[in-house]
Amino acid sequence: MATITLERLRQLTRELADQETLTPTVAFVEDTPELDSRINERLCDLRDLMISVQGQEWASATVPITLVTGVAAYNLPPDFDELLGVRAEWGAGQYPLTAWNYADLAELESGATASDVRELRYRLRGEGQQIDFRPTPGVAWVVHLDYIPAYQPLVLATDVTFTMPFGAWMHAVYAAAIDCLAKEDLDTTTLAGRLVRKEALLRQKSARRDAGAPVRVKRVRRDDYASLRLPRLWRSS
Repeated sequence: MATITLERLRQLTRELADQETLTPTVAFVEDTPELDSRINERLCDLRDLMISVQGQEWASATVPITLVTGVAAYNLPPDFDELLGVRAEWGAGQYPLTAWNYADLAELESGATASDVRELRYRLRGEGQQIDFRPTPGVAWVVHLDYIPAYQPLVLATDVTFTMPFGAWMHAVYAAAIDCLAKEDLDTTTLAGRLVRKEALLRQKSARRDAGAPVRVKRVRRDDYASLRLPRLWRSS
């Protein structure tokens, strides 16, 4: 497993696109923001690919939430992107919670506050800024939120990528270089072929590494990349 800096990704991308330059600030494709945006977009695509072939746990995180008696809604982690599950502490073990839907809301709202953690059900609220528990918690239970964090874009030249196996970052480099060539209306056939072969190799190696990896869940949430006013970076699952 290894990382690579944004500066090195820029260099590799320019080399493959035959756009090496000593003055990247005035180049046909400037480092910032254009080239960096293309690299980040392709890294986000690559991260989705790695999650799909390596399994959800490859990028998963867990955060505990301490419930407050009488309070139903709680903020999600700032980097929250994709929900994997919710577990409540119960006795010496844990209990998986299920989601509620609006068909259940009248029944859930008409009851008293929950007296047993196993009564709780959850739902992401609005655009996913909060998680809502029903019935309202009656005890300060602790629940554990399992999720996949949003992709965090590289901004500084010294910023490093997420950790990747198999030299996987070349997938993003090929894709970003294709974007650069396409801007000049140049032939992308060779690099497109390399990209296809690299993806096939990543899938083969991942399958050999863990043939029993689970299928990833569908994306249920926003991406924080929009906060930088850059385009959405992934395809719908």
